[in-house]
Amino acid sequence: MPTFTFTAKDETGNTFSSTLDGPDKRSVREDLRRMNYQVKSLKAVRQPNQGRKGGKVRRSDLIVFTRQLATMCGAGVSFFNALGLIAEECQNPKMKEIILDLQTQIGGGTSLRDACARHTDVFSDFFLGMIESSEKGGGLNIVLEQVADHLEQQAELRNKVVQAFAYPVVVVVLCSLVVTFLVTFIVPVFADAYQKLGVDLPGPTQTLIVISDFVREYWWALLAGFAGSALFWTRVRNTERADTSSISGLNNHTQTCSYC
Repeated sequence: MPTFTFTAKDETGNTFSSTLDGPDKRSVREDLRRMNYQVKSLKAVRQPNQGRKGGKVRRSDLIVFTRQLATMCGAGVSFFNALGLIAEECQNPKMKEIILDLQTQIGGGTSLRDACARHTDVFSDFFLGMIESSEKGGGLNIVLEQVADHLEQQAELRNKVVQAFAYPVVVVVLCSLVVTFLVTFIVPVFADAYQKLGVDLPGPTQTLIVISDFVREYWWALLAGFAGSALFWTRVRNTERADTSSISGLNNHTQTCSYC
């Protein structure tokens, strides 16, 4: 469905710009009029990530967005205007696209939780649950601050885990390379020497020679096995994420509330 950018004036007389999806200009203009917006300009645009998969929202982008939104709501800025200001300063094209979509959905009367649920690849179930609780109990800025703190703690913990596992991974990789080199190039040399001497080799040595022969003969099968395992694991992870997104979509509901 095409995306249109527009400039309009709301009921309070404030002029703003945003985007809205629609089949054609006429339908989009009618939707804006139903929202009580006075349309000044309307034109079709190509979104930054339309037609490609290059856009990605980093965890740091989400943390900055959540923190900025909490600060503006706490300062008394209307939620609709806060999203517009954040979108103007956002440097990530994909995140900016999502923020503008949230602004459009909120302007059309959609609850914040349902607007965020359209982007489950960015907003987790925890994020949606916290927003839903704030819609029922109030205090959106406080909840957003708590969510931002939680995301920062998660990012810090993840960095510590990555750093803790970095050294063992490097050691395992180096050891694997050394063992592969020995089995592939060194063991065959000694195997030929022992064969010429005609001595009886102990069981462990014979087993090592068999492994060396297998690796040198069927190295392509080992590589294919590793590649197949990696592909299978990737598909399993993608299937789990798709199932989670489907379940989240079934739980969406429509609400109307005041955010700031």
